[in-house]
Amino acid sequence: MGILEVGVLLNKFHVIPPHVQEFNSAGYCSSRCMDAFLEERGQPIHTIGANLHSHLLGVKLNARLFRDGVETDIARDDNYDFNLQYQRILKEELTIYPGGLGTPQEMCETFFMYYPKFNLSSTKNGRDIGITAPAHMVNMTFEEAMEAVPWTSESGQIFSEYLLNSTFYSNCQATQQSNVDTFRRIWSTLGRDL
Repeated sequence: MGILEVGVLLNKFHVIPPHVQEFNSAGYCSSRCMDAFLEERGQPIHTIGANLHSHLLGVKLNARLFRDGVETDIARDDNYDFNLQYQRILKEELTIYPGGLGTPQEMCETFFMYYPKFNLSSTKNGRDIGITAPAHMVNMTFEEAMEAVPWTSESGQIFSEYLLNSTFYSNCQATQQSNVDTFRRIWSTLGRDL
């Protein structure tokens, strides 16, 4: 039995703007990352449970499998409460073949319970965001630019969509028993590795 952590790297680029009532955030497990460890194991894994996790800003969480262009819900909580976190046992186990996993919202982590155990312990994604426009913000740091934006629900949704559709990198963390090279970043967009 193993626990696989999938989520977003906690860094300055994982932000929820102020004054925004609704904001989507997403963490992904790159298919290249997952595939390398499944190939090392020589067989798929079978997911039997999922613990959705966020901090206090998370209100709706879900974990999904993306395979061949089709999304399948693994676990969902439309009334998430930080004080009521628990492991959800799936009604049917879900076999994970080479492909990718996704889990959205704020802290953005899901802990998947699966078998047989393989050598991938964690996969987290992040983004490097450079300020390229408007001209008066180009030389600002990311923090300065975030503070200079007059945030509204509309600008928050635009930023959320930008992040959801932008390129991200995955950091794959192996157990000590693994021979998979995890010292490179895997750059991806939703649904495909670059």
